[in-house]
Amino acid sequence: MRRFVLLCCVLSSFVAFAQRLPELVRPVNYRLTFAPDFEKNIFSGQETISVQVLKDTHEIVLNSVDIDFLSASITSGAVTQNSKVTLDKAKQTATLAVEKTLAPGPAIIQIRFNGLLNDELRGFYLGKDADGRKYAVTQFEATDARRAFPSFDEPAYKATFDITVVADKKHVALSNAKILSDKPDPDEGKGLELRAMAPIVRSYITAYYSEWL
Repeated sequence: MRRFVLLCCVLSSFVAFAQRLPELVRPVNYRLTFAPDFEKNIFSGQETISVQVLKDTHEIVLNSVDIDFLSASITSGAVTQNSKVTLDKAKQTATLAVEKTLAPGPAIIQIRFNGLLNDELRGFYLGKDADGRKYAVTQFEATDARRAFPSFDEPAYKATFDITVVADKKHVALSNAKILSDKPDPDEGKGLELRAMAPIVRSYITAYYSEWL
């Protein structure tokens, strides 16, 4: 049997780092979908971030490391603009730039991305137990949530998290957060879709655990 568990756990300390995000936008809610692939040791993700724009700007800067952006757009008012994504590996940021000015007020960021189940013991990483069974866990403290999904990965930024895990047919998905739904996924080849809600927390407090049994 394979098992997938979604956890929200409290982590304690935060290591200070030099590069800070510009004070242009604040997150309100993350809607995240993760689909892990234990055969290829990767995961795919979809993300919708509801934000509050604080100042006129043409760009939004997120924290991101080892994430492959497939598409990104920003909706402000009635206008949706595709974003040009510029990655800065040294600063661990992704800048989403648009042509038309984003005015102060609510906006929506939408991103499709891929990531690796890495072997670095941070972010969303993969390991094996003594019997060779695969497991994938996350270590987001202090600044490694950005390795699992683009985010405002600093302790000053809090938001709610609405998280969906799309599991393989032979997985069972569980959560210790509030379960909103647990049903078969309509997509061919997938067996389960679990949706859970986390309260207002910092990005590094949201964590996941999965195991291949």
